[in-house]
Amino acid sequence: MKPYFVAAILFLVLGPASRATTIHVPQDQPTIQAGIDAANNGDTVLVAPGTYYEQINFNGKNILVKSQNGYKVTVIMGAFEYQGTEDW
Repeated sequence: MKPYFVAAILFLVLGPASRATTIHVPQDQPTIQAGIDAANNGDTVLVAPGTYYEQINFNGKNILVKSQNGYKVTVIMGAFEYQGTEDW
C-alpha cells in the first residue's frame, strides 16, 4: 500500500473521533473544573449562568471556557492565596 493511501484511510477512520465537542456545565459536568478535566484540546466548556465558587486550572489544555449568556450572569469566585512578603 502506498503511504498516502494509508494516511487517507486513517484520516477517514480517526477524523470524526477527534472533532471538538462542547461540554455543558452543570448539565454534563457538575463543576467548571470537572468540565475542564473532561475536555480535550479544541473542546469548549460552556458554563450556565450562576456564581461558581471554585478555582480552575486549564492543565495546559488548549480549550475554551465560555459563559453561556455572558460575563454579567456567570461569575467564577476563585480563591486567592497571597504568598508574598509585601504589605498590601
